[in-house]
Amino acid sequence: MIHSLTVILVILLLEISQISTLERSFLIKTIFISLVGTALEEVVFEICDCRVIESSTFSNSNIKSIIFNEYVEEIQENTFTGIANLKRVTFNNHGNNSDIIFKTNCMSNLDTLEEIVLPEGINLIIEDDSLISQTLFKMNIPENCNVDYRNLIKNCPKLRYSLPPHILILLYKNTLPHPILGFKLALVMMYSHK
Repeated sequence: MIHSLTVILVILLLEISQISTLERSFLIKTIFISLVGTALEEVVFEICDCRVIESSTFSNSNIKSIIFNEYVEEIQENTFTGIANLKRVTFNNHGNNSDIIFKTNCMSNLDTLEEIVLPEGINLIIEDDSLISQTLFKMNIPENCNVDYRNLIKNCPKLRYSLPPHILILLYKNTLPHPILGFKLALVMMYSHK
């Protein structure tokens, strides 16, 4: 019974190190589709050079932990959707480029998710209100990370209806140039949230 996919991915991808990033993404997705129904609980990405994680890559609902020990640039739509038991996603390496982009609906319907761990020194770009409303408060964000709050508010019009008040204060405090003005707006948002 397979519980971790680390060794399988490393062996397969070391043998075919000359293929493009898109071909690697497709190969990884194919591997996961073929493992639907197995008791796989943890997936560790090592030496894959797979910067874009494709839509619906993880279709095995038994997966509880996904660890990226390599650079990931973009998490596409519906990437983690359908993993009913996912508890933790860890990004350990941000590589030379320091941006991680979370696309629309990449983490929708993840009721079991407990934590998203991000590496130090990244720029977090979120383009999805479902990620904000469900998982922003579960993110373990190191102090020297930059979250693009302006983009977040611009792209998430439903933000004020879905966030807890303490997150709203954090967002507006870090977005607006004047901290007092930001705090007043956050209070207005808190009232509309209730």
